[in-house]
Amino acid sequence: MDKSEVSTQLLSASRLVIAVALVVLSTVYDKRLWFASAEPRWMLLHVMVLVAASLYFCAHLGAGLRVRVAQPWPVWAALAVGLTAAVSVIHTHDPLRSWWTLKHLLACITLFWLVVAMKSESWYRALALAVTLALGLNGLLGILQYHGVDDQRMAGFFSPWSRLGPVLDHFHQVAVPGATFINKNVAASYAVLTVPIAFAAFLTSRGRGPQLLALLCCSLGATLLIYSRTRSSWLGAALACGLFAGAAMLDKSTRALLRSSFSRPQAVMAAVAAALSACRSECAQPLAQRRRGPGSVNSSAPSSTSTSGPTSCAGPTTSIP
Repeated sequence: MDKSEVSTQLLSASRLVIAVALVVLSTVYDKRLWFASAEPRWMLLHVMVLVAASLYFCAHLGAGLRVRVAQPWPVWAALAVGLTAAVSVIHTHDPLRSWWTLKHLLACITLFWLVVAMKSESWYRALALAVTLALGLNGLLGILQYHGVDDQRMAGFFSPWSRLGPVLDHFHQVAVPGATFINKNVAASYAVLTVPIAFAAFLTSRGRGPQLLALLCCSLGATLLIYSRTRSSWLGAALACGLFAGAAMLDKSTRALLRSSFSRPQAVMAAVAAALSACRSECAQPLAQRRRGPGSVNSSAPSSTSTSGPTSCAGPTTSIP
């Protein structure tokens, strides 16, 4: 086996690690933890990015690693955001907390750079599909949580469900709908990042079946974002849409890509999906108007606001989100 074959296999292994990381980070959940900072997915992110980066650099040791200054504008934008965030947290009163944030920034920027550096159309399609399916799972779970659907109610509609054990009741968020995350704020941030990827998968998928599946997952993720009622995530989504519109107006290649991939049937399907997401959000009863009873999905989760005063350290209480 010569050096080129070894390099190819190492790059394939690095791509596989990144794909597995994106799926695992979207679905891993530990019901014993009630704080976002203690979730195991952050440590998994650091470890998997380190492994993927090590494989990538090992693959280029023989040929020599060349750093190119000419990079696509999203790379420079991500670097600018990372540097700005790093400068904003580097001088804080708690150095350990700053290091915790800086590790996340470094891992995310490294992951982004690796995805750009190992560009491959087939790999990008596989990544987009994996992220889209994970978003669909989180969106569906978040919608069920928002409407208070638990295993008992599911078994009432479908009796064999009772044999599966705790499926929906396995997730106990501090604030619903959290999907597979601790609370709705983290879930909304995840939706802001992944809904555009699902929409891109819808535009680039080949065949009506994959397109409809990607559009369904995108619609579920958008509904989760709306149900979260997280204003910071809504603002982030609006800024992302503004940047995308600006890139479409200023960049000729982006406009050409949209013209080639956004056909009339796709436009109709996207409009129908957007209308359904808007209808679900309008027809849904706000969570603030519904009390969670002892038999609801997240009645065992702690809450920052309670109808009976401060939450005791001895255990969670039934509360209004």
